[in-house]
Amino acid sequence: MQEYADALESGLTVENAEIVVDVIQEAIFTAAAEGFKTWLQESETQENTIVHDGQKYQFNRTSTKEFQSSFGKFVLTRRLYQNKNGGHSVVVLPTDGKPS
Repeated sequence: MQEYADALESGLTVENAEIVVDVIQEAIFTAAAEGFKTWLQESETQENTIVHDGQKYQFNRTSTKEFQSSFGKFVLTRRLYQNKNGGHSVVVLPTDGKPS
């Protein structure tokens, strides 16, 4: 961080401008990734039972994974659902903004 502070205080040079641009770009991407992550979390269905492709699924557990976005990597916890036969599991990714 000291390098960035020094660049801001050292005057206008090509090298300092590149450092400042890099810091601003990193801040933008970090904020964008957090905003996208928050939107995904808030859009997650909280239902204990869902219907997907005509089958009923019950909430089973949460699953934490690392995702790659246009803004960089982030970790997200999703709700995992399993059908009552115990075999097939799904993590709902609705395409119409509503739970399946």
